[in-house]
Amino acid sequence: MRLILAFMLTLCAGLAAAQEGVMPPFYRGVEKGATLLAADAAFIQRALESHEGDAAAAAQTWVGMAWGEINIGDGESAVRRFNQAYLLDPANPGLAYGMMIATHLRGDEFAVVDGLYAEALAAMPEVDRHFAHIDYAQILVMRSEVERAVALIEPYKDDPRAAVILQHINESNPGAAE
Repeated sequence: MRLILAFMLTLCAGLAAAQEGVMPPFYRGVEKGATLLAADAAFIQRALESHEGDAAAAAQTWVGMAWGEINIGDGESAVRRFNQAYLLDPANPGLAYGMMIATHLRGDEFAVVDGLYAEALAAMPEVDRHFAHIDYAQILVMRSEVERAVALIEPYKDDPRAAVILQHINESNPGAAE
């Protein structure tokens, strides 16, 4: 029942966002009109009702949907889901990390992705930051910033994910990751 309700809420909220065009991360710079504010309020109310008033649990539902969208390469939908999670729990420390990847997939300007990387690092405990560094290094490689990527993941070269990225860099650009 919760899954059906979550799907319906997502569909309704997605339609409201689509009417306004592409939404920036965390709705930054958007002045919401009465229609969007009312849609947000209705979304929050229904999401909280379906999660027994637990905003963090409700937000995690939408975070999970966002990662599902990332897994199929749909950055736009992932940004929408992270924005919805943000409405429910703006203090969630994983939102900037996910949004960094979603905006990259969507093709946002690098300054946006770079800023979200900095926010992700600031929100994460030190023990988890290596994940963000490795994922960001992969984004840097995709954006042809190989030297920055190598410098960033060099301390993590024993991590299997970093090792794969470094191997790819060496295969594509012999000697770049040495």
